[in-house]
Amino acid sequence: MRAVPCLFATVVFSHLLTIGVPSRAAEVLSAGDLISLAPRISSSDEKCKSIEIGGYLKEKDDFYMRFQAFYQSPDQFAFFLQDAADGTPILYSCNHKVLLYDPVSYSVLLSNDTNIEFSIMQIMDKFELSGDLIHTSKPCKLSFDIKSLLGGSVRSSKVDLVGNGKYRLTQITERGNSLVASVDMSVACPFQKLEIIDNKQHFTPICIDKILLNTPVVRDPFRFPSKETLAERITVREWPSNGLVEKLTGWALMMRACSIRVGARDSELRQTLRFPGFSTVDWEKVKENDKKFSRALRELLAPIPLK
Repeated sequence: MRAVPCLFATVVFSHLLTIGVPSRAAEVLSAGDLISLAPRISSSDEKCKSIEIGGYLKEKDDFYMRFQAFYQSPDQFAFFLQDAADGTPILYSCNHKVLLYDPVSYSVLLSNDTNIEFSIMQIMDKFELSGDLIHTSKPCKLSFDIKSLLGGSVRSSKVDLVGNGKYRLTQITERGNSLVASVDMSVACPFQKLEIIDNKQHFTPICIDKILLNTPVVRDPFRFPSKETLAERITVREWPSNGLVEKLTGWALMMRACSIRVGARDSELRQTLRFPGFSTVDWEKVKENDKKFSRALRELLAPIPLK
C-alpha cells in the first residue's frame, strides 16, 4: 500500500541545495557564473512589477498538487492550490480573502481579512516552500529566493549547454538528491525551471516550472467571486482564521481535502489515510458530491486553467 504525505502548511524538505542564474549568451558560463547571478524575486522589490510562480508537489503517482502564485504591482496578489488530477481548486486566496474547499462537508470555508504569504527559499540546509495564513488587511507578500536555494553545500555541479544561450545546471546535494535548473539567457528571468529530484526513488517531488518576472499577467487571477455567487453553486461557511487554532484547523482541512480526493479515486489508497474521521467517510457519497461541487469550483474560478 502507498502512503499519502501530509503537505503544505509548510512544506519542508531537508535537501542541501545550490544553483544559479545566467549572464552572457556569447560565452559558455560556468556553474559559478550562473550561481552568482541567481535572483531574489520579491513583491516588496519596487523593480518587480509582476510575478508569476507555478509548480507542483508530488508523491509518486498518488498525490499531485499544483500551486500558482501571482503578483501585480502595486498590491494585487493571488494564490491557488489545485488538485492536478482535474484542476479542482482546493485553496484560493485573493483580495484579502481565502476560500478553502472541504469535500467531506460539500462546502467551502470563506475567510475575510486574511492573506497567504507565499515564499520559496532555503533556510540553512532546508528547502522551504510555505504558504502562511496572515490575518491582516495589508498587502501580502510573494517571494522566491533563488539565490538562497543555490547557496548550500553540494557534492558536485555540472553545466550543460543545451542551446543558444540555454543551460542546464545540475547539482548533487549532500544527501544525494539532484537540483536541476533550466536557464534561458534570452528572457527577463533566465531561470525557467527548478526541479528537486529524489535519485533513490527516481521521481521529482517538487518542481517549479513557471517563473515569470515583469511579464503582464494575461489571465485574471485577481477576481474573487462574491459570497452570493458561490452560494448559488455550493454551501458557504464562514471561517474565522485570526487565531492559532483556526489556522491549524484550516491547514488540517486543506490537507484533508487533498488526501480525501485521492482516496475517493483510489480504493486501495483509502486504507492508508490517517486523518481523524476517515473511517466513517461514505466514500461513494463523497465521490458523487465531489463530482458536482468540484465542477462548480472549476467553473467559478475559470480564469486560472490548470497548466
